[in-house]
Amino acid sequence: MEGVNVAVIVCCIIAIVISLVITFTRGANVGYIAFPLAFLIGGIGMGTSANAVIAYFPVSLFLQIVIMTIFFGYAIENGSLQLIANHVVYWFRKVPALLPVALFAIAFLICAIGCAPQAIGAALAAIAFGAHKKTGLNYYVCVAAACWGGMTGGFCPGSGLFYTIINGLLIRIGGLEPAAAASMCTKIFWTQVIAQIISLGIVYIYFKAYKGGTSSNFEKPEAMTKTQKTTTIIVMVCVLVSILVPVLKAMGIPVFATLNNYITMVSMCTVGMALCSILHLADDRKVIKERVPWNMLIMIAGMTALVSVMTSAGLTPWIAHIFDNSGIPTIILPLLICLLAGVVSIFSDAVSVVIPLFIPICIAISSVTGVSLTLLIASALVGTFTTGKSPLSTGGAMLVMFAPEEEHQHWFNFTLGYSLILLVILSVVTFLAGLIPIW
Repeated sequence: MEGVNVAVIVCCIIAIVISLVITFTRGANVGYIAFPLAFLIGGIGMGTSANAVIAYFPVSLFLQIVIMTIFFGYAIENGSLQLIANHVVYWFRKVPALLPVALFAIAFLICAIGCAPQAIGAALAAIAFGAHKKTGLNYYVCVAAACWGGMTGGFCPGSGLFYTIINGLLIRIGGLEPAAAASMCTKIFWTQVIAQIISLGIVYIYFKAYKGGTSSNFEKPEAMTKTQKTTTIIVMVCVLVSILVPVLKAMGIPVFATLNNYITMVSMCTVGMALCSILHLADDRKVIKERVPWNMLIMIAGMTALVSVMTSAGLTPWIAHIFDNSGIPTIILPLLICLLAGVVSIFSDAVSVVIPLFIPICIAISSVTGVSLTLLIASALVGTFTTGKSPLSTGGAMLVMFAPEEEHQHWFNFTLGYSLILLVILSVVTFLAGLIPIW
């Protein structure tokens, strides 16, 4: 095939497998392994200079994540968000059957405004475990509801962390125009909302959480401190401004059309970040060290560099050629993509490994088969984040971590098995969704 360096693509695939094996067996950050392999394969296989490989580093995406997680890190570090969550759970104490729904909604809203799902998930998982102990509701339902809500909120258009990452990768790796990428991410958000509500509904009904439990063991949470009130006000103002400006622009008010070029969620986070630091609302060093997902950022950067080498070697036309000659019915492609992404996600990080790998694959398949690119990427992400709840992932690991030590093995086996069951169910859902002409 003209313009395709098959040897380099195969070497990159082998490099990804090697990176994942080393990560899984040695606990190393996959980004550390992927970076030198990108330099090696790009240089030897394609004559790509070191500076050119460095240029694959996703600087814009990196900075967006750092800025957003630092800003919301102040609210996590000084306990503002956790206290708000505790109060909301307390409000629902008289209707314990609705506590899983409340935990899902709390996590969704907090992560929808820009908090890292991993960071808030840990705090809410602890609250969910407390709700389980106080009400007798099933442990899996309570903790999974908090984790799934945060993950879904992370896809919220404009401010969600996952939205920011995927939108950036669609533009950088996929070559999409910003407007097209934003439109696609909005549709993906709604598929995640539906998929995760289905997931929660299945476990909610299966474990009979609708029967509720006791409501006598709840104590009223303490009142907010002055620091926490100040932090909450700053967060609310920054979020509201970033939301209202685009709305007012859409209403045709000229001044807001100009402001919309400068006011975004990220730019408002820089303002909020500065105010939090000036007012000493939390220890700056602890926020930077503990609340920014540095490991995830390094993984994203390393894998993006390696996948970019593979893409520049002609990954898209190569996969298109394979599918063009495979004879696979196009109608089952969403189901296959969902299953494949889900299986890969069990053993690797969803955001930093699976997504950068599957976005160019979906683009290639769409170009040759005519299947909607939005449908394929949405299917891949449904599979990715379904098994992202396995015990080998952050969300599933938190569920196991908060369980009593003697139950760790039980919950490890349970969450792994249940993730696979949900993957099969949601793969069928993506197949049926693909039959609806809305893509």
